[in-house]
Amino acid sequence: MHKAWIEIASVCLSKSKHPNDIIVCSQNGSFDFANNPMIGLGEDGFAGFQSLNHIAIEGLKYLTHDNTIIQEKVYEPNILEDSIHFEMKQYQNIWENIYFLRILTQIVNIGNGLHYDWWLSMLKIQNARRVPEHIRDKIKKRLNVFPLFSKIFDNAYIGQIRNAAAHNQYQVVQGGVIFYNYMSDKYSTLQGVSFEEWDEIYCNAYCSMNFIIQYLKYYANEISKISNLPHNAVEIIIPDKNRNWYKSYIAPTNVKRDGWHFINFD
Repeated sequence: MHKAWIEIASVCLSKSKHPNDIIVCSQNGSFDFANNPMIGLGEDGFAGFQSLNHIAIEGLKYLTHDNTIIQEKVYEPNILEDSIHFEMKQYQNIWENIYFLRILTQIVNIGNGLHYDWWLSMLKIQNARRVPEHIRDKIKKRLNVFPLFSKIFDNAYIGQIRNAAAHNQYQVVQGGVIFYNYMSDKYSTLQGVSFEEWDEIYCNAYCSMNFIIQYLKYYANEISKISNLPHNAVEIIIPDKNRNWYKSYIAPTNVKRDGWHFINFD
């Protein structure tokens, strides 16, 4: 994942409309209810950050790559089923978290040479029940600019498993998990996965979410430390209501915390 992040950062820096677009991404730039630019959680962040934080704190929980333990759990179905149900719920929450999906979409935008999208509302996309379509068309199909991360993502996001988790269309059996939504649509081509395959899918999903959020925060904080502007501020570009772009500045609110704010040098 570390190599994938280096790839993401390098591509974004070379393709971005402004070198600090990735910092705007880390701070979730958006428009408030009065249609003014803001830095912070925003509507999508308030809707998704608490859930994302819970996922991160819970960690991988029961997951283990110790083959002897996995073999022993086969003879303790209640423990095994409990672990799989927990992981399935976490997996569903990861791929329904609109804060994470908004940040991931913005990274893809920047990497593809587009402006950071201040107007993007994942909440509206979620309410229209178009999140799976958004992930396929706006994220997955455009990840070719990040070959390493694209490979991780292909294994991390499987829409059929997310749907199976959401609708309880799976069963833990000897050796793995089977899916009852097999062939329910053109994207549902998995009959099942082994425990080892599920471990890899779940780990990649969790690490994709957690590491990207943490790497973005680390990157923003490190850039601010080497800023030659007052208050460790950095220059960014933001759009007006007519989508004309102009320079502005943001700075860390507290060096020991993640929050940033707009700053005026006039």
